[in-house]
Amino acid sequence: MLKGSTLFMVTVIALIIAVFSACLILVAFNYKLYILRNQREQIVELNCTSGVNLLLSTFSDLLYNERRAIDLYGEGNDSVFVEKDTWGIFDIGIVKAVRGDIEAMKIFQIGSRPAGMTKSAIYLVDDGNSLAVAGNTIVNGTCFLPERGVRSTQISGLNYTGIRLINGVVKRSSRKLPEISKDPVDGIIQLFKSDTATIGKKYSATYTEGLDSVFQSFLKPGLVVYKAGPLVIDKTFKGHVLIKSDTIVIVEREAHLQDVVIVAPDIIISSGFRGNLQAYATDTIALGESCILEYPSSLGIIKSEFGEEQPSITVGKGTVFSGFIFSYQPSDDIRKTLIRMDTDTKMLGQIYSDGYLELKGNVIGGVMCKKIILNTASSFYENHLLNVRIDNSSLSSEYLMPAMLETSEKKGVMKWLY
Repeated sequence: MLKGSTLFMVTVIALIIAVFSACLILVAFNYKLYILRNQREQIVELNCTSGVNLLLSTFSDLLYNERRAIDLYGEGNDSVFVEKDTWGIFDIGIVKAVRGDIEAMKIFQIGSRPAGMTKSAIYLVDDGNSLAVAGNTIVNGTCFLPERGVRSTQISGLNYTGIRLINGVVKRSSRKLPEISKDPVDGIIQLFKSDTATIGKKYSATYTEGLDSVFQSFLKPGLVVYKAGPLVIDKTFKGHVLIKSDTIVIVEREAHLQDVVIVAPDIIISSGFRGNLQAYATDTIALGESCILEYPSSLGIIKSEFGEEQPSITVGKGTVFSGFIFSYQPSDDIRKTLIRMDTDTKMLGQIYSDGYLELKGNVIGGVMCKKIILNTASSFYENHLLNVRIDNSSLSSEYLMPAMLETSEKKGVMKWLY
């Protein structure tokens, strides 16, 4: 006969085994659910990536702010929504993938690779004068130059020290500068004309003063930082943020800016600043010394009408700029726009000047302008280069630019925003 305690022990052990087995079954079931959901999430991520590729390949067929739904495999299970918009002069891609209750989204800046004339080291309008080089000037890459070509000269006692004047193919330029696309410029002009009440649904949010750090996701409407008078920026603003003043915006060195757009008649960026931004003005942009503007940044000066003042962009000594700099004026007059690159500056990307370009720094990329000027302590020169390097061959093959000039049809992701 078995003792009662033995039967009790057997019952307890059986119960423990049953509970343990049930736990194992439950864990296995939940793990299987986790694996299945993880697989679905991976499928949605892959679908989102497919949507990015589809948007880039069909970019020209899609209208701005048009949302297009795509059934990837025709089975009704994998839906992808693609849309394109603008942010400053850059195009923005928005892709959302959905499978059941699982979603994935990607937002990104879209760029194109330089092509044709935009892929040159120099495009200088043919005004009847040749290009003259002096000192330790180095030009690498294809150049579009006036019919009179290029020659060596002496400036301030410095003769040309190189062997070849141009290290690349030289082609004939025309009497007009290749035109810049008006659509992005018109978009910037609209930002100048609009106030916070009429700026549109894209910028419906407003900034509350007193916050030290602001991040506005590109999933949300743009946040507007607006002031009728002078506006000083010395805090952190990142993301979908438009900074606007009717007079002047001053960006202090301690400010932390990422992906923001600044519009004002005058913009001053203090020496030592580091960040990523787009800045557009009608009168002046002054970028201080020893700044670092990270890729893909953009500066633009827009002269919309005749005037006695000369709109200008000045990049201070020792500053490194990565991205795109341009000036634009729809009507030609005596007071042409001016882009000035000071000594020891380094430009990684493209410069387009719808007027004058004074270049004393180095460009890894290319320049396009109507006229090159040079001011020295003793004289003023036209279409002269002294101790500068313009090197298109060293520009990264991964460099992408806004499609404001001649570019390849193939699009790419310039920067992920979400």
